[in-house]
Amino acid sequence: MRSTNRSQQYVSNSSIGSGQESPLFERQVGNDEYNELQQCRNMIDHLQQRIQRLEHINVDLERRLEDQAKETMTLETECIKIERSWKSKCESLENEIHQWKIAHETERGKGTKLREQLSRTEKELYGILQRKYELMRGPAGGGALKSLPGKQPSAHSDTVKLITDQEAPSNAKVINCL
Repeated sequence: MRSTNRSQQYVSNSSIGSGQESPLFERQVGNDEYNELQQCRNMIDHLQQRIQRLEHINVDLERRLEDQAKETMTLETECIKIERSWKSKCESLENEIHQWKIAHETERGKGTKLREQLSRTEKELYGILQRKYELMRGPAGGGALKSLPGKQPSAHSDTVKLITDQEAPSNAKVINCL
């Protein structure tokens, strides 16, 4: 009996062992859990690749953004410098305009004073000429107009008296005063 028991035991062990001896892959190929696990693994690989691409894109965008920010800051600094230079130039031109206005007003005042002085001088000369001709007429006031040597008397006056060379020295002081 012992031998029959042994053979039965062997048969039962071989049937038990044959189920355990099959490879794990063969046992899991037909299994739905294995297929789901494979899909999850593929999805994880795909998502990891996508994460790497997005990180690369993110790094590139950050670098571009930093470059743009640096360029913007440089341009803003340059614009501020240009604005300051134009402001200073504008202020200097405004100061120059103010100085020219002051100089213009000063010159205008000088011109007005010179015109007034010229007008007074013209009036004085007119007065001197009036006195000269009154002196030339003579002390009577109603006398004839005397002419300078070498000049002809006016045709409209009949009572004009000519100054001769002998009378000239007495009138020379009046003429030299002018």
